[in-house]
Amino acid sequence: MSTNKLDQIKAKIAGGTKSDVHAQLLSADNTRKKRTPKPKFEETHTRKTFWIRNDIAAMVDEEIQAERGAMTAIINELLDEYFKRNR
Repeated sequence: MSTNKLDQIKAKIAGGTKSDVHAQLLSADNTRKKRTPKPKFEETHTRKTFWIRNDIAAMVDEEIQAERGAMTAIINELLDEYFKRNR
């Protein structure tokens, strides 16, 4: 009868010492590749507050209704294009 890894760990917990289980878990962690964490949004972006005309705000509200992050993406793209042309 073969047992899977989880059953083996459960058996060690039931019959062994805590250090046996911890050593096994630690050795399993060392064999895995460690991923670099994705940077947080706040680390890659800066918040800026500005005023826009009401007529433009209405167009923005019509265009961007429920898509999360859409306004940020549009503003970043527009500013990127503006500065590419004007530098």
